[in-house]
Amino acid sequence: FTTESQRHPLKDASLVITMTDIDEALGSVLEDERHIYPNPNLMFVSEGYESKVAEWNNGKFQVMKKGDAHPKLDGWKFYTALEFHRIDPIAKHVAANDTYECWALGSHNVVNTQTHAGVDNKKFSTITEQGYLNMWMQKIPTKTTGEGAGVEREYGTSAMYANKYDNSATAPAKWGTHNSRIHVGTRVETRARITGNKKGFNMAIWLQGNSHSIHQWPKYGEIDIMENPATTSADNIYHGTFHYGERGDNAAPNTNGYATANRNLTNMNEWNIYWCEIRNDGEVAVGVNGETITVCRKADCPSGAVWPYDDIFNPGGFHYLITMGAPSTWALGDNIPEDWSSEFSAFSDYTGDRFNAAVPRMEIDYIRYYTNDNFQQHSKEIKDEFNY
Repeated sequence: FTTESQRHPLKDASLVITMTDIDEALGSVLEDERHIYPNPNLMFVSEGYESKVAEWNNGKFQVMKKGDAHPKLDGWKFYTALEFHRIDPIAKHVAANDTYECWALGSHNVVNTQTHAGVDNKKFSTITEQGYLNMWMQKIPTKTTGEGAGVEREYGTSAMYANKYDNSATAPAKWGTHNSRIHVGTRVETRARITGNKKGFNMAIWLQGNSHSIHQWPKYGEIDIMENPATTSADNIYHGTFHYGERGDNAAPNTNGYATANRNLTNMNEWNIYWCEIRNDGEVAVGVNGETITVCRKADCPSGAVWPYDDIFNPGGFHYLITMGAPSTWALGDNIPEDWSSEFSAFSDYTGDRFNAAVPRMEIDYIRYYTNDNFQQHSKEIKDEFNY
């Protein structure tokens, strides 16, 4: 192939396109996403946006309504979803960067995500023509935003959240973007892939309790649905972990990491479905594709622990986060080497290099929410559904 395109330059000697035949025999429950969906590539569309999506992408899609049964998993009913269609109002064109911003995800521009990189979602993420949310990091000087704004960092990156509220079950959102509250009886699925030179990164999909507004971490609860602390760019170890704290306002600020587990995923650079289930008041689980990785049960917790995974401690539910986490001390150790970014730092031309295969990135195909019979509307929803 040859091209003169400045928007999509071809710099590699070859272009490899891989597609899995959906009729191929099922692989392992750990690494084959078809244990969750017969056709994982099939996008979901709401009735109200069917015509817009058909005009944008005339490929196949499935119309889904609230209450529809999960295609393969008994007991779970569809609630809502974020599908990254490049249509208005889901995608907003940012002319200055020629990117498409996702309106439904806010900027997670807190201090600890910006120790080395400024968060700028309008510049370092985009909704692609194929319908994916593409997040990346480049060695381009970028000023911090949000908390501690205005400090120039060596790198630019993206970090996002959704469903963030204060602790109250009835209070309005204090943060500008949201879709639905993640309560007891909710299953959250994220179809994602991690590519590029990811050494030193800890790409992550995670949840935190909305009682963050009145409690310290880890007491308000955290669920790490997927973490990949990469010691090398070929490091494909998947981690799932639960964090919670101790009783008492004066409890030591340490974490009780419970039911943490990991697996070697040989195909993290391909699509996998990472999921979390808050099954009931006393049990939560995380997994990938068809395999449950680890389960956390209230009955098994130490006597001094606070159980945050219910609607009593977190009446505002949980919020959702996707971050790239670089440079990561988990991956590289406490003393970050100066050359930690050597595998991608040369790709610093924003327009010409941002889609280069060497640039570290996380891509999200969709975020889907299902509920079981334990799910209840504990409060008036601010917005009941995404426009998916």
